[in-house]
Amino acid sequence: MNVKRIIFLLFTGLVCMFWQPVSSYGAEASTKDVIIGYKDEVGKQLIVNQSKSIDNHFKSLSAFAVSINASDIEKYKGNEHITYIEENVPVTLSNSSNSINEIKNGDTLVEGETWNLRSSRFSYAWEEGATGKDVKVAVIDTGISPHKDLKVAGGVSTVDYTEKWEDDNGHGTHVAGIIGAEQNGFGVVGVAPDASIYAVKALDSHGEGDMDALLKAIEWSIQHEMDIINLSLGTEFHSDALEKIIKQAYDAGILIVGASGNGEGDGKVIYPAKYEQVIAVSALDEQFHSAPFASSGPEVEFSAPGTNIISTYLNGNYGIASGTSQASPHITGMLALLQQKLPDKNPEERRAALTDYVQDLGETGRDSYFGFGRISYITDFTAPDEIADLKLHKTESEAFSIQWINPENEDFDKTIIYLNDSMVKEKAKGEETSYTFTELEANTPYDIAICTEDIYGNRSKGVIQTVTTKKSGLIISEKQKESEEDQESDPEPESPVKEEKKEEKNKQEQQPEKDVTPPVDEGKKDEEKQPSISIPAPVQEPPVSNEQSEHKNPAQVSENNEKQKEAKQEDSLAASGSTNKAEEVEEKESQSEQSDVSKDSNKNEQSTAAAIDEGNKDEDNDENLFMQFFSWIGSLFRSIFQSLVQVF
Repeated sequence: MNVKRIIFLLFTGLVCMFWQPVSSYGAEASTKDVIIGYKDEVGKQLIVNQSKSIDNHFKSLSAFAVSINASDIEKYKGNEHITYIEENVPVTLSNSSNSINEIKNGDTLVEGETWNLRSSRFSYAWEEGATGKDVKVAVIDTGISPHKDLKVAGGVSTVDYTEKWEDDNGHGTHVAGIIGAEQNGFGVVGVAPDASIYAVKALDSHGEGDMDALLKAIEWSIQHEMDIINLSLGTEFHSDALEKIIKQAYDAGILIVGASGNGEGDGKVIYPAKYEQVIAVSALDEQFHSAPFASSGPEVEFSAPGTNIISTYLNGNYGIASGTSQASPHITGMLALLQQKLPDKNPEERRAALTDYVQDLGETGRDSYFGFGRISYITDFTAPDEIADLKLHKTESEAFSIQWINPENEDFDKTIIYLNDSMVKEKAKGEETSYTFTELEANTPYDIAICTEDIYGNRSKGVIQTVTTKKSGLIISEKQKESEEDQESDPEPESPVKEEKKEEKNKQEQQPEKDVTPPVDEGKKDEEKQPSISIPAPVQEPPVSNEQSEHKNPAQVSENNEKQKEAKQEDSLAASGSTNKAEEVEEKESQSEQSDVSKDSNKNEQSTAAAIDEGNKDEDNDENLFMQFFSWIGSLFRSIFQSLVQVF
């Protein structure tokens, strides 16, 4: 091979090797995307002249978003005409769009019946005429998708890949629905259904963005005179530029609501919710406990529903999601209601007025988990009194009826009736205060509970009682009847008197020509007639009515007839004179002697069997000793034999 060709190839390879890092990696490493604030015109001109590219000029901030050489960062930091220089840090959603699950059967939703709206009692504001009308709300998020439940008043995109503010993620649409979904008779409704919603798209289809896009979005909101800004997003990093523009928005009369975060930064409240001018909102679950994912800290100002929240979603559908992203729009909507209700108050006064619409949870006063408390338009959280004088009105084998007295509270609304923990009926105020449980099982205990509820949804703990139905009226066999009598009778053994009566009854059954009947056992008759009911005081069971006593068990009727015959038989025996009584005494003594003989015989048989067993045990012991002896002899001979083998 030609030497010149070899040298050329080596030279070309070296050039390619050294050229690639400079062109690919060296350029990227030497450039930084930053946000620089300037103090005066000199600083402004310095940024313009020294920057590689200018991405944005924030007029309200006196700052630029630019790309510069990394080596120039220290020069800017030490310049007296520059106020700050910081990296263009990432900004993301408070919770991922992947956590929103689409609801397939959205047509079955009942407007206003979601747990978050009911528990926060926003419907009472609508009844008063407060719906957020003419209040301008900027939803700075992933945009808002067209939806039949949403009316978007306008918007803007601050991301660099599209000029449209339509949602390509789903998160922004879900947040917007919580704030202001229309009250149109279907789907869902927002906290402030007549508020004017603006879509400000600052995050992309992945729910990601940067500080530059967020600053542009807030600046747009200031310029277009928004009343409220909702920020269900954030970052772990402090930004001088973000803090300054937040202050500017607040000074311009805009109230700003931010999600506290979902555990980012070791569970601390994220920015911008961390700033004093922002109302930081934490999340609650359905039991009004702090949601396990919610960030906490002294910055938390209020809490709101944040788990399993149903709202609008992409493609005209609905979705369910959890997060502080879902909690913060509840406070945003509430501020829109208050702006319409309290038009004479300024933004700071409306913010302070929020504390009049909360239920204090956790520690008394403001705390790191609930802030001042959970939001609620109605703050009456006292349940009405319990029902009184609960009584068993009537009981049968498959049904029983109860009656009670309702409380006298002015806001009392209804009673809720439960049977074995399942709700069976709601009785509105003014309805009959009684109820009949049907299709039950005979001779079975049932737990009933009756709670009271007021017009605000406050519910009492309830009055709980146990009622047992009557026995079945079916005819049962004699063996079954005797078994039931044994279970219900006193566990103590029967007395000799009862034994004599049984023997007399057996003798008399063998003499069919005599028509005699023993007296009726009144105690057992009354015991079987009354059902077993376990209702503690002060509720008392009413006496058994004639109607109840007429519905006797056929088996009981048969037994009573038999007892009446036995009573007649005893009367007949009494009339026959002393001769028969003497015969009975002799016969009893004869039976007693036979019984004694039988007992002695049994004792002799038992002692004989014990002796036989003892003999068998001795024989077994002898046999065991015999086997042990022969086993020892065998072992001895084996050892001798092995010794002889080793010798020879």
